[in-house]
Amino acid sequence: FLPVLSQPQLTEFVVLDVTLVDHGEAGRARGNVVWCDVEIARVADFGVNDERITVRSHLGHVLHVSDVALGYDVRTANVGLDEEELSRVYLVKK
Repeated sequence: FLPVLSQPQLTEFVVLDVTLVDHGEAGRARGNVVWCDVEIARVADFGVNDERITVRSHLGHVLHVSDVALGYDVRTANVGLDEEELSRVYLVKK
């Protein structure tokens, strides 16, 4: 199979807020994974518009306010996904 998105499609997002999630709610994966809800804005849009996105991420142990994180903005992908899947951003790297 071919990937839907690859490294060239990574988008920069600025972290506006990080809220750690209770481990009982989301569970805990192996290693240093800490689940969090992250409020982000695209770096390209920062200061231009007020669009903010809240996503759940596994990067709670490394993300802080004003950090820049890389993620896949599935909303801009031209793929055959349903509306709910297209409204997502997946953070993958600080």
